[in-house]
Amino acid sequence: MKVYILTAECFDAKFVEGVFSSFSAMLTHLNSNYDYKSGITFRSDGGGGKFKDTCGLGNGTIVWSLSFEVYDVIGEHSPHNGCLKYIGD
Repeated sequence: MKVYILTAECFDAKFVEGVFSSFSAMLTHLNSNYDYKSGITFRSDGGGGKFKDTCGLGNGTIVWSLSFEVYDVIGEHSPHNGCLKYIGD
């Protein structure tokens, strides 16, 4: 399964906005919570990308640059509680 890690960055501040089990879930989160839509520049290795437009997260007073990374993990997503469960050692 793939996991999408959405990161917001502004100057020296950087934080993880969310972890998603699909690309669609990540885009839905941005649209539903922030009314955000943007074009995307994908990395050539398929490991992530950057959103072309900035986003005013929260109250919108700070403009954030958004990017995401994609990782393959051994795990599963529970539709009952929305959680990702890592299956490993």
